[in-house]
Amino acid sequence: MTTPLPSGRVVRRLAALFGLALILNFLPVPRFGFAQISVLDKVALPLMTDVAASELPQLQAAVDSTTPVAPVNSDNPSSASTASPSASMTEDRVTGTADKVSEFAAIGVLLDEAPSEPILVRVQSSDGNWGSWRELGIELDEGPDASRGNNQIEGNGAAFGTEPLWVEDAIGYQLNLSSSDVPTAEVALMRDETKRTITEAIPVAGAAVPTPFGIHLRTEWAARPSTTSLGSTVKLAVVHHSASSNDYSPAEVPGVLRSIQAYHMDGRGWSDIAYNFVVDKYGGVWEGRGGGISNPVIGAHAMGFNTNSVGVMMLGDYTNATPSATALESVSRVIGWKLALFNVDPAGRVSFTSLGSTSIPAGVTVDIPRVVGHQNVGATGCPGSIQTSLGQIQTRAQEWTSYLRATMGPVGVFDIAVAEASGSVVSAGWVLDLEVSAPLQIVLASGDRSLVAIAEIPRPDLLPLYPDQGENHGFWLRWDGFTPGKHEICITAINQGYGQNSALGCKTLVVPNPDGSIPTEVTNPAVVK
Repeated sequence: MTTPLPSGRVVRRLAALFGLALILNFLPVPRFGFAQISVLDKVALPLMTDVAASELPQLQAAVDSTTPVAPVNSDNPSSASTASPSASMTEDRVTGTADKVSEFAAIGVLLDEAPSEPILVRVQSSDGNWGSWRELGIELDEGPDASRGNNQIEGNGAAFGTEPLWVEDAIGYQLNLSSSDVPTAEVALMRDETKRTITEAIPVAGAAVPTPFGIHLRTEWAARPSTTSLGSTVKLAVVHHSASSNDYSPAEVPGVLRSIQAYHMDGRGWSDIAYNFVVDKYGGVWEGRGGGISNPVIGAHAMGFNTNSVGVMMLGDYTNATPSATALESVSRVIGWKLALFNVDPAGRVSFTSLGSTSIPAGVTVDIPRVVGHQNVGATGCPGSIQTSLGQIQTRAQEWTSYLRATMGPVGVFDIAVAEASGSVVSAGWVLDLEVSAPLQIVLASGDRSLVAIAEIPRPDLLPLYPDQGENHGFWLRWDGFTPGKHEICITAINQGYGQNSALGCKTLVVPNPDGSIPTEVTNPAVVK
């Protein structure tokens, strides 16, 4: 029996349904689900007891193993400091134990005043064993700019705090600190909780949205929503380390980032995680503070030097450890990419006016390299041993910037191509140029035919990924006049900034006969290949 061909009315209805489905495919829809959310609990110090003099050598050894003296750097000699408030301890020390605690993933100590001596911790793992004493790094120079411009939004939290220490799955802890620091200190415990969430799903068509060299976006580590502010440009890169544990697996990186964000937001009162980008020890690059990876987002990574800079943090404690070549290369690459967007040479220098750090008062203008360590602009030992690799980072970042300027072009996706019996071909997708916000011109080519168009229809699914570009970067084009048979459609996006045109790809399809049948000369009957 012969299957009857669809009538013209049915074909038209099917085409209309296809068009509606195509539009809906681009629109994000609410999605219900469960997600790991990091939360912070502030708890009072446990019962503290005096430390015997015989215990001090062991505690001092833990401090000595993690507290080097930061080198004096020629660009800012006043930045030389130690990584803790004091490298030595008095006999006036106290210890407290909390061994019946719900499992936690990270720990820190919050204070109203800068601690007078090092703060140490050791934790009890889920198997009941106690680890070694470890000093909690004190970072006095992180936080919002003292002179908040550009409508910078930051909350109020603890004035001082240690760096949060990732411990994965501890069930108890011991703290050791100076008795003079006890009155203002409280413990911050971060743990993941599974909560029901409503998120804006990225549709199928948007799932293939590429990021520059595979940057992991905030959605990949379940970042909490935040409010951030923008500067006017990016003219400086500041390199950091987290001064926390190096003992994490690739799968644990999202959890580490969630704990840091919870500590910064709920403990320090900042609007989001402090750093714009985070590089893990395996070389993965992660979007930190929200607001758009290509935007000049104001961070809280280097007090007085947050506005119009980008903060890149290497995840781990590099006080004494040596960073891997892979991680250093990733730091160089993300800095080179970010500065290329703002036409900045990473190997150059810049006059930068401080908004107030611990070593450079507000209003003082310094002449510094475009890529610096945190200690170049504040009284801190950060980024530890990475400071000696800044020359290498600058050189490689400059090479990346030069390469990207030569090759950088539009990004986009050629999502769909469908042939109709009328001899028309419908093509859809999106394209944008990170250097400009205006819609781009695209050229469709098939054999000796071409069609020029502007990609300017709304694509709301792009906003979460490229919020500074707007949503009008989609295309949905009907191209008439195709004869029955096999045709290849290729789309090229025309570059408007640095770099060159970008090929979005080609699709091979079959235009059916007017009656809807497949031409007999076509051996492969697939509509879209």
